[in-house]
Amino acid sequence: MIKRNISLKEMTTLRVGGKANYFVEVQSVDELITSLNLAKSKNLDVLVIGDCSNIVIPGEGFDGIVIKVLITEIIITKETTDLIFIKVGAGVNWDSFVDYSVSKDYWGIENLSLIPGTVGAFPVQNVGAYGQVANSVVSEVHVIERESNQLKILTNTQCEFSWRRSIFNTHDKNRYIIIHVLFKLNKKYAPKLSRVDLKKEVFRLNGLVNIELNNDIRVNQTTIRQAVINLRTSGEKLPNCKNEYNTGTFFRALSLKKSQFYKLAIRLLINYGIFTTVRALGYRLKYGVGDSYILPSALLLMKIKDIKSINENFELFKKNPAVLIHNGKGTHKELINFINDIKKNVYKKSGIQIPVEPEVIGQNIN
Repeated sequence: MIKRNISLKEMTTLRVGGKANYFVEVQSVDELITSLNLAKSKNLDVLVIGDCSNIVIPGEGFDGIVIKVLITEIIITKETTDLIFIKVGAGVNWDSFVDYSVSKDYWGIENLSLIPGTVGAFPVQNVGAYGQVANSVVSEVHVIERESNQLKILTNTQCEFSWRRSIFNTHDKNRYIIIHVLFKLNKKYAPKLSRVDLKKEVFRLNGLVNIELNNDIRVNQTTIRQAVINLRTSGEKLPNCKNEYNTGTFFRALSLKKSQFYKLAIRLLINYGIFTTVRALGYRLKYGVGDSYILPSALLLMKIKDIKSINENFELFKKNPAVLIHNGKGTHKELINFINDIKKNVYKKSGIQIPVEPEVIGQNIN
């Protein structure tokens, strides 16, 4: 059933945004296609949403049709001795699927526990955390092509996964609507504890202290999942207050060329100091992939974390300034001004255009 003038603000984790002119929830592919045909017949713009944990809605709302995908089936399609293939509806809550996989002892996404959003959002930004990433477990992405309403199956290679990118948020953005994701998970013991903070917490939960002397200790998925949940709810990485509305990481990590590091290092040394410069060098050495390396945006935001918007409704999380917090009282205009102030400040100090992770509807932020 299509509804009119539905507020989107309370649906978003950032608590910003106006109303949808038209709003519909779809629970099947047929219902999705029917809604798309309606949009075409009325010449309406289309916005597809999931849990709205990675999106910023304009203050004036959306003058078109907002389609919330609620396709929630989970189907095992193939199984071998080592692998399990699971077709999951785009509307399934991501953490619920992680919980399901852990309960079945399927390995590959336990480190991605408690990430907000739906399964359909997972491939878009090649989501990753604590050493696991979408492109390592996504076998296929099943989509509806908006223009033709045709079902297409895209392979892992066709998704063109890279650091926090895929075709779904780059050159084919808005071309497809994701309806299912086919996951390839491991049935055999395959923990990934490359991150020191995660490994420490896993061993702490097992009553162990010296992680260097216990590399061969066998740990179960339930412990790893709990360790990730503990880290994500500790108040160190993300706010844990209910009225500190956010989208998780707002300013995403940067993929930079190694050859450009020394030019950056000079600016960091002048504007950030020796400590930040040395840390940046550490990331270049430790997190290099080919001719690039990953630099957390939080490193560049440390020196400007006290910037406030006009009426202080928005701020950067003190323990992790890559996270933007809203107290629930601000406007979309204030948010955009705040984002631009942050980006200008970082660019002035480092020469880097810091990217925004959520999709900001109607704004060319990046």
